[in-house]
Amino acid sequence: MKKHKIYSAVAVLAFWSFQAGAHPALAQEPKPSPATASADAQRNEINHEVLVYLLAAAAAPGAGSDVPQPLEPVIKQLRAALPFANFRLAATFLHRVKDGGNLEVSGVGGSPLITAPTNSGNPTFLQLSVSDVRSVADDAGQPFVRIGRFRFGLKVPIVTATTRSEGGSAGYPVIQYQDAGISTVLSVREGTPTIVGTLPAGRTDESFVLVVSVKRAATR
Repeated sequence: MKKHKIYSAVAVLAFWSFQAGAHPALAQEPKPSPATASADAQRNEINHEVLVYLLAAAAAPGAGSDVPQPLEPVIKQLRAALPFANFRLAATFLHRVKDGGNLEVSGVGGSPLITAPTNSGNPTFLQLSVSDVRSVADDAGQPFVRIGRFRFGLKVPIVTATTRSEGGSAGYPVIQYQDAGISTVLSVREGTPTIVGTLPAGRTDESFVLVVSVKRAATR
């Protein structure tokens, strides 16, 4: 009887020892390798200069194309594709953004139209946003920049009519605001001006052209 009790106690002790050792090990996240950590650190140091050009195009020929020298290849491409004879630089936007980061800009300015409204005191409202600006490489190892989302919008004052005050000869324009904008996903070669698209300007003989150039910013 005593031996039976001793065997029972040993069996119970062995059972609980087995149960204590049967708990599953807690999952642990793998630690990043030194190479991965170094690549992440380098990416955190990358900043991009995002340069956006807003061109105003008109069918009527002008004194000459008023555009910066880096945009001359773009102008040749536009002349071959669009029915416009004159191109003018209406506005330039320059901003810096971290690799993988976002930026949003909004502001008020003068009208960028070729033919300005009679009442030039009416401002133009603009909004620019880019998200997930990221430096990547193609299959051949050539670098380019991918923009997860590019948005550009304008509220442009348009003269829709002219009215005269009662009993007077002086007239004043009737202004309405027209929305124009682009929202897209795109990839561009570093430092190469790239046409994003065209925007309506309120007249059939005028248009906006949006061009973007992204390059890696110099570190200091």
